[in-house]
Formats: sequence, C-alpha cells, structure tokens
Amino acid sequence: MATKIIASGTVFTNFIGADRLLGMYPGAAAAYSLRQVGSGIYAGPLVTIRRSSDNLTMDFYAVNNAVSIDDVKLFVGSGDGTVVTLYDQTGNGLHATQPTAGFQPKVISGGTPVLLNGKPSIMFDGVDDFLSIPQALPQQFKAANAELSMFFVAETKTTASFTVLSMAARDSTVANDNDLLLFQCNGQYSGVNGGVGMFLRIVRTSTAIKSVVSPTALKTAGRSGGLIRSGLTAFAVDGSAVGTPGDMNAIGMHLEQATIGATRRGINPVTEASNPNSKIAEIIMYPSDKGAVNQGVIGNMADYYSTI
Repeated sequence: MATKIIASGTVFTNFIGADRLLGMYPGAAAAYSLRQVGSGIYAGPLVTIRRSSDNLTMDFYAVNNAVSIDDVKLFVGSGDGTVVTLYDQTGNGLHATQPTAGFQPKVISGGTPVLLNGKPSIMFDGVDDFLSIPQALPQQFKAANAELSMFFVAETKTTASFTVLSMAARDSTVANDNDLLLFQCNGQYSGVNGGVGMFLRIVRTSTAIKSVVSPTALKTAGRSGGLIRSGLTAFAVDGSAVGTPGDMNAIGMHLEQATIGATRRGINPVTEASNPNSKIAEIIMYPSDKGAVNQGVIGNMADYYSTI
C-alpha cells in the first residue's frame, strides 16, 4: 500500500539535492553547468558531447556531483569533444543546443580537457561557436519592469568583452536595429568599464541604451559574477564587489532568442565576434530579484571553481 504524506505549510529541508545550489537558492528559470546544481527535480544527463573522430555522441551524467572529465576524455580520444546539448537542470526543459558541428563549443580540444581552475568548462572560439536556448527563456524578461538575476562563472583570454549570454529580438534585418540584452565579462560601454556588465539596448521608434558594470577592472582571470535587475534599477556583481545601481528603461523589450557564448540578433542572425577561446562553466538565470542572496549564490560558485 502506498503511503501518502500530507504536510500543508511545511518546508522540507532534507530532500535530495538540498545542499546543491538550486536546493539552497530555488526558483531558477534555467540552469546550465557541468557540475550537478539541480535540487533533485532533474535526473537526466548534464551534457551531450560529440567526438570529432567519427561524430558519435554520448550523454554524460553526474559522477560524484559533476561530469567526469576522465570519462569524457576516454570517449573523445585525441580529437575534439564538442557540446551538442547542455541540459537545463531546473526541470523546465530549456536545454541549450547546437546541432551544427562547426558551431559547437569544446569541452575537449585536441585531446586536452578544457578546464577552469581545474574544473570542466566549455570553450567558445569567439567566431561562430554558440548554444541556442528556447524562446521560452527570453520571453520571461521582456516586460518593462521584469525582474531578473543572472549568475555565471567564466574566464576570458583577453580583457576584451565576452558575451556569456545574450537575449535579442529577431524582427529586423537591419544591422544593430534590434532590442538587445547582454550579460558580459569585461563590460565596456560608452567609456565605462567593469569586470562584469549588463547592456540594454531598445531600438524601435527611438534608441534607448542603458548599462551597468561592476566596480572591478577588466581582467582575464576566472570570475564568478552576477547581474540583478529589480524593477527599473540594476546592478552588477564581480565576486564580493557590488556595483552601484543604475537606472533601466521603463520600456518593454522584444526578446525572442537567447544565446550562450555569443551575441546574436535579428532574422537569420550571425554570430558577432567576441573574445576568442573564452570559457563558461556555469549559468543560472532567475526570473526574480536575488539581490539579497547574491553573495550566497556567487560564493557557492566561487568555492567550487576557486574563482574570485
């Protein structure tokens, strides 16, 4: 006989995955990582990898709470191992995909694992590599006062800007004539620089541009960062350094496509050049203001990846 437990109003704290990032900080819209961050709702693979030698693909699950890079290397051999699918660990099914082999970022490059401070990560070539996220994610953030919190772990090869995640419209074929929301390492906007930055551009009847950056210098080291928008203000976080809140526009945005590792916008978008061979290890996106716990989320990432 099955046992049913009814506990209205009770908060359970001893569940599978309670000690993982999403167990401690629930409510994410999407979560991508080569370590296990899910709270037990998602039990599928973390990543599907293609090997260059024969184009065979394999799903990789968590082994001791993360993808085993040794298992991946054994599968790939001396060639390249590239990402076909990076799975959304929230259980929302917003998996990031790239079916075209030539556009797939690497987890193994010429037989050598791509690591960020010794942990598995994903390398984007800055030319045409990207992963595409379903439309259901960016459309959660199109309202004029949409709250959002985006946290990530990444590493750049130079101090040039690198787009960790972009959200954009696809309703124009005119260059730069699209609504655009960028989350970047080394944000450099209108002469204002910061280690982490968010750029908002609305282009329709008139052009409206807003941006916020962290109070940290441009750098190449691995970083754990965050960008939080609450109503009409936003701020950037780089490790423990919290930026000054800045105003956002009270205008709804057209956001129909989301991309990891590159900026892409418009109809039949091309990948805009970015910081070459930069790495992404983790992205967590919330449809809410997580400013009060930003140091908890970033601290969890920093502890695991030994980032600043």
